[in-house]
Amino acid sequence: MKQNLQNSRPKNSGFIAIIALGVLGLLSIFGLIVYGIVVDTYSGVRSSNNYYAARDLSDSVIENLLFKLNSHEPGWNFDVECNYTGGRGTTANGAGTNGENPTSSTDTQACTDMGLDALAGNKEVKVVVEVKGRPDDDETLLSEKCKTSTGNFNSSCYVIPFAGTGTAAKKCTAYEPFADNDKYVNSNLIGGINDLDHADYACNWNKLTFGSSLTDRVAIPLFYEDENEEVVNPFKDGDGENFILRIRTPCIDGSEVCDATERYKLDDTEDGNDIVVQWQLNGECEGEGPCGLVAYVDEDFYSAIDEIILNTFLLNPSRQFIILSNGDSGFDINSNDEAYLFPYLSYQSKLELMDKPIFTLFLSDKLIDEGGKNIPYLEYQILTDLPIGGSQTMLKATALIDGNAFIKTLWKEEQKPLIDFAIQN
Repeated sequence: MKQNLQNSRPKNSGFIAIIALGVLGLLSIFGLIVYGIVVDTYSGVRSSNNYYAARDLSDSVIENLLFKLNSHEPGWNFDVECNYTGGRGTTANGAGTNGENPTSSTDTQACTDMGLDALAGNKEVKVVVEVKGRPDDDETLLSEKCKTSTGNFNSSCYVIPFAGTGTAAKKCTAYEPFADNDKYVNSNLIGGINDLDHADYACNWNKLTFGSSLTDRVAIPLFYEDENEEVVNPFKDGDGENFILRIRTPCIDGSEVCDATERYKLDDTEDGNDIVVQWQLNGECEGEGPCGLVAYVDEDFYSAIDEIILNTFLLNPSRQFIILSNGDSGFDINSNDEAYLFPYLSYQSKLELMDKPIFTLFLSDKLIDEGGKNIPYLEYQILTDLPIGGSQTMLKATALIDGNAFIKTLWKEEQKPLIDFAIQN
């Protein structure tokens, strides 16, 4: 019996060893699984933290830009790229205003001025900053609408609002106004419609909506601050010769593309023809101080924007939607006489005499159609042959931290002058 027990011990020990090895293998596998879960969770938490850090960094940059914007005139453009590598210093690329490339010291200083040195920490950080107060020099629309009966922009012009950012359309992110130098909008974006001119696309128009000072008026600086921080009126200091203000009613069915005959028509009966949009041009004139023009109502000179005017140019193919342009006049509040608004042939315009001119539109009355129903809003657009300041300045900050990105964009409207409009007759 003892012999049998002794002979059986090695067999039991071997069996136990096999079981132990099996359990150890299972524990190893389980350990690897747990390790994998822990690593994935840690990676996820790290990515999440970097995302929020990138968001906070973008917010901080935007706040800095808003403060910085107060020391600049309308139409100021600025861009800079700041790169930090593990806290070991900073480099900046492609920085400057209006696409210029100043020295590295200027670039690096711009990054430092925004407080990025302290915010970067020990991470891999990249911050791209853009301030856009006017169209860039190469951002011209190819369009057949860049002309009037008194002027010709050839085949391209600048647009306010900035091309592709208009509020008259809901989604413009897929729209590329400068793609392939094509003068027509990509038909895939507009339900297969062909031959739609860029200048007629809703993404290049803004709304004027009655009822609130935030939506019923707009101020457009007809000047800008250049890369040397000097104020430029392109109609006085440059070769600017052409200006077009276009205003139209929206599509009746609420769509963003329609024929002119499918747009609202205002009630312009004899008893109901009202001036619905008022305008003024204000600036500083040498020897006069504050100077400006308002709408002129006279038998020979009439530049008020009433319902008849809007309806007439809604359906006029030779001057479609063009409400004011070269050759139109206003009442000079300084001389109490007629004066041209914009450059016209060899005659000098008031705009050519002004420093810091601002053109303001004000939707002064409700919009009623021929059937007595409310029209929700009007759409406006300005075309020029040289860049001018925009009605809004875009502030954009893109922050990347260890590969995690956050983009923040803010639009700041130009301050609207609180000056009473007056119609002269």
